[in-house]
Amino acid sequence: LAIGLGRIYLGGSELEKGKAEIAKIYKYAEEYNMPDAKCYALVLENLIAYLHEYDSDKAIRLCLEAIQIANETSNKDALVYASYQLAENYVYEKWNPEKGIEALLGVLAEMNETVSLKNQGGVHKNLGYIYGLLGEYEEGLIHYDSALMLFREIVENPPVDPRINRVSAQLGKPIVHVGYTLNYMGDLFEKQGKSYKAIEYKERALEAMNRAKSNTDIAWMNTNIGRLYSSL
Repeated sequence: LAIGLGRIYLGGSELEKGKAEIAKIYKYAEEYNMPDAKCYALVLENLIAYLHEYDSDKAIRLCLEAIQIANETSNKDALVYASYQLAENYVYEKWNPEKGIEALLGVLAEMNETVSLKNQGGVHKNLGYIYGLLGEYEEGLIHYDSALMLFREIVENPPVDPRINRVSAQLGKPIVHVGYTLNYMGDLFEKQGKSYKAIEYKERALEAMNRAKSNTDIAWMNTNIGRLYSSL
């Protein structure tokens, strides 16, 4: 609960409430002897570092510390979560896609049934994006396809978390992730000069955003599609 609330507050820029939830995670980790819970607290602190403090070096240090604890406690889900957050720091903050790929490929073979489908999809989605930056479009599309399959599985067959005996609230609006992935695939088709294929995928992305009733994303997709038609 504290992890979920922390993500919501930080995503909504409610910094002090987010920090309070992080403090609870550390408290529960000690009280109930769950050292791997600290991984999630560290990843949330990483969000504060790069979203609010604009300190990418601190964000990277926090992710690396989370990865170390995840390895020590054999928590594959936390390992994957922290690793794709680390990759995003390298790509978006340091403009170093090679380091981002290195971080993601390092956990690709580590993913198993204990890793949430959402986190698995996050790894493949980020790999698709980074390969696209490097001009390796076909490799990027392969990973986007994998991400799309995982996100669709969440939408069509939401997995029940055995620890809480229901679908986790952290899987909220998975159809949005389907939309994002389709949009990014459209970007790669556009870069390949396949404008009509790009429009097809962005139209499908718009359909997903309409299903999610996400107004900001609906506006974003319409802007993307309008720009493509204009270029034609």
